[in-house]
Amino acid sequence: MDINKLTNDYSHVPVPDEQKRSVTRLLAVFMAFTVNVASLILGAQIGAEATLVAAIGGSLIGGLLLFVIGSITAMIGAQTGLGTGMIAKITFGHHGAKLIALIFAFSLFGWFGVQTELFAAGLGELLRSVFDISAPRLVLVIIGGLLMSSTAIIGFKALEKLSLLSLPLLLLIIILPLIMQMINGNMAQILDASAPKTMSMQMVISLVAGSFMAGAVVMPDIMRYAKSRRDAVVTTYLGFALFYPAMLIIAILLAILSGAGDIVQILMMMGMGLPALAIIILATWTTNDSNLYSSSLSLASIFMKTRKWKLAALAGLIGTAFAAFGIMNHFIGWLMLLGLVIAPIGGVIIADYLCRPHAYNALKINDTPKTNWKHLAALIIGIIVGFMASGGHRGGLFTLTTIPPLDGLLIAALTCYGFHRLMPKNSGL
Repeated sequence: MDINKLTNDYSHVPVPDEQKRSVTRLLAVFMAFTVNVASLILGAQIGAEATLVAAIGGSLIGGLLLFVIGSITAMIGAQTGLGTGMIAKITFGHHGAKLIALIFAFSLFGWFGVQTELFAAGLGELLRSVFDISAPRLVLVIIGGLLMSSTAIIGFKALEKLSLLSLPLLLLIIILPLIMQMINGNMAQILDASAPKTMSMQMVISLVAGSFMAGAVVMPDIMRYAKSRRDAVVTTYLGFALFYPAMLIIAILLAILSGAGDIVQILMMMGMGLPALAIIILATWTTNDSNLYSSSLSLASIFMKTRKWKLAALAGLIGTAFAAFGIMNHFIGWLMLLGLVIAPIGGVIIADYLCRPHAYNALKINDTPKTNWKHLAALIIGIIVGFMASGGHRGGLFTLTTIPPLDGLLIAALTCYGFHRLMPKNSGL
């Protein structure tokens, strides 16, 4: 079998109409991407540190913010048929887009490392407790990295099939513990939670929005397969505004009920060792498949002559190395950093698209400048503002919305819009 034919994923050209997917299939891929152990751990941490109102309200608002951002980038993907790295060439120019693609790839390497480290830690614990087998952490990291890199090398087709197969089981495993708690009559415990709560709703919103800000910005990587912009928006709404907050809320409720730190611990406490093993394998595999898929697309927009499957393999090696060096120790800090850097990129792309939607056409990529300096300037301003506001919960210089990633996105978008209004189109910038 020709590996180049098997792994053809339209990295540099629009997805053909005959390859477009229905909302149901796109949603399956999207939902499998959002169901991951790291997000469930995030939900559990929110449940442990925030009041019930702040936790649930912050999750819903954070998901809504992700939808607003992701719906526009999803429309761009559906309109152009291109991935985020190629779209960035329209926004930032050919040279400027290389910087953007590297940022995307680096952020997704980190996410891959977080998921792989969770896989290794959880699998190691389960092997010891269920099968009385002890395996070195590094061996488990390498096994996880190789396993999850395999389908990403093939591309969207493998991602779609894996998602359709694994999603029903994932949903069952996540919902089952909550149903069991309801049957046992433990739900009243939620309202009686009396542990000290130090996390504000603004912080919950920031964590929820920041946790998938990169995912919202790179929505074109999936939604380039959408049949229409409407389909892309509907899929994004169902995924970000409804499903993702619901998954977090389940994790929040289970954390309050059990006092455990993550879904794996909760399942273990309930005597569900094998389901815990299944959720580790399936959730990390589907999410990391998406991480490598998007990172390899970003790299493909830079290294135009290199086959994407080779870039996916390279991305898998780098992400596995991140896991081996313990990126999970910096999980929350990593989420905040992603939001502060990735959000302004989305702000510039969104503002530019709203100002000149007709420029976002695959046939016009070669007409873009080498570097769009005004858009890069808007991006830098947005990042700086985000970092200056990031101490808003700890006495930072200032705060606008109290959500630093959103501050950076709004300032980058407004700056980009201002440049469009004040500078001539042919100013050379």
